[in-house]
Amino acid sequence: MEIDISLLATIVIAVVSAYLIINVLVNPILNRLFTFETTASISKARQIEHVASSKAVLNGGKHHDA
Repeated sequence: MEIDISLLATIVIAVVSAYLIINVLVNPILNRLFTFETTASISKARQIEHVASSKAVLNGGKHHDA
């Protein structure tokens, strides 16, 4: 079965343009929807990291939990 070059080129162009359209249009909307949740997760992770580093300082520089 021989695949036509123009058909293959059309499929490739369609896939690439769909990918670009999704990146340009859909991603900003999804980012706005999930920004608050992501920010909360990042601040929580930083808080845990800060507590861990504080414990390490209190333990005399050892990084394991006592």
